[in-house]
Amino acid sequence: MDTTEIKHFIEAALLAAGRPLSIDQLKGLFDGRSAPEKAEIRRAIATLNDEYSERGIVITEVASGFRMQVK
Repeated sequence: MDTTEIKHFIEAALLAAGRPLSIDQLKGLFDGRSAPEKAEIRRAIATLNDEYSERGIVITEVASGFRMQVK
């Protein structure tokens, strides 16, 4: 699975969840064999945050996982 697809899954999940999601929960969104590694998920989150730098949203890590919030 390419990075763009991973980013789309993560972005949609965080927007829809309304609560923080852990790396394991995010990984669980993908089919078993095509599931990205945890490091790939973290890289995708970092890339999304870079893309959001000029926007009013950010993905932050909290104790229970990652959440999308306004700056």
